[in-house]
Amino acid sequence: MTIQPEIPVRPELNLSPEITRLHQDFFKPSVNTGLPVLSSGVYKSDKKEKTSSEKFFEFAFWTGIAAAALQVVSGVSFMVLSRMKGGKEKFEKASHYKGKAALPAKIAFTTLGVSYAICAPSTAGAGINAQQPGIVLHSIIAGLLGGGIGLLTILNKGGVGTRAKGWLSLMYAPLFAGFANKIGNDFYSKDSKQTRKMDINFMTEKSTYENFFSVNKKGKELRKKFWDSFLFSLDDMKLAFNSIGRTMLKTFKQTGDYITQKRKELPEIISIKPSRESMWLGSSLIVLGSLPKVLFGSMLGKNGKWSKAGLGADFMIGAGFLFDTLGMMSVANANDDSRKIPMLIGGPMRIIGDFRQEENLFYGLRTIGGAAIEYYYALMNKEKDGKLS
Repeated sequence: MTIQPEIPVRPELNLSPEITRLHQDFFKPSVNTGLPVLSSGVYKSDKKEKTSSEKFFEFAFWTGIAAAALQVVSGVSFMVLSRMKGGKEKFEKASHYKGKAALPAKIAFTTLGVSYAICAPSTAGAGINAQQPGIVLHSIIAGLLGGGIGLLTILNKGGVGTRAKGWLSLMYAPLFAGFANKIGNDFYSKDSKQTRKMDINFMTEKSTYENFFSVNKKGKELRKKFWDSFLFSLDDMKLAFNSIGRTMLKTFKQTGDYITQKRKELPEIISIKPSRESMWLGSSLIVLGSLPKVLFGSMLGKNGKWSKAGLGADFMIGAGFLFDTLGMMSVANANDDSRKIPMLIGGPMRIIGDFRQEENLFYGLRTIGGAAIEYYYALMNKEKDGKLS
């Protein structure tokens, strides 16, 4: 009689394919030792390595979020400062505030400067993603100005005076003109004549900056690309100024038609419909209001000898930001994503504050409102084809 040795039966379990493969790989004998080993490929992840461009946009998104948070802190500090003794007056430097007003002044000026410095990657990424060099140009100016203001404030040698406020307003002109193009590309006819954009993805590539100063052919091509993007931004500004007369005539006609009930909708530049004209007009008015403050500084300040002219400049700036903010609110309303509510709340705050920039209370209000727009630009780094991905 043949006796069969008893072989214990290994119970069969209903396991997932991944666990079964892991079990088989564990009992696979090694070529060298004959001992079971784990296969080297068992723990390979299906997750793809992020490209340098993807890493840049992710970094840009988080810097934008941080900048928005700092602007809220700065705005609140300006408003607190305005309620304190010695805080209602406007000074050129944070160091001029004394006593209890000194701390909120330093916080207000420092966080504002730092926020503009660190928002540079965010707005740059937004511009690159939207293929608008004007938005990138704004980010470069904002980074330089913000870094300087923040550093000087920390050293007790700076603040946000009339001239600085002029520069901080002027830097938005190319951004608004660039955003006008984005509105045209996203909401207007897809006809090629309506499309205005430039592929600037080369700005996210590491090799661009490694070869920028080289004397070879690649270096020359890169420098030309940057120069062409700058000229593109200047052309945006020309378009904005050339549109002023046309926009005003169109708005007067639409207003008249609305009053006489020939038109049911509000004029486009103040309606909830995304409008390039609104952004173009905002960009032009910003230049007209900011340049005098940049050129004449404290003479146009609250206590300057040309303070009435300064009020006129502030009105121009306020009107420019009014049309820009209305444009941003209309775009946020049309897209209806996570940026809609912050824009609808922050937009009116910014509109009110921008008309009285020389007073700490109103400058704080516009800074808090501006944080909503900073949040909008941050999320543009996650956009794909004009929508959040």
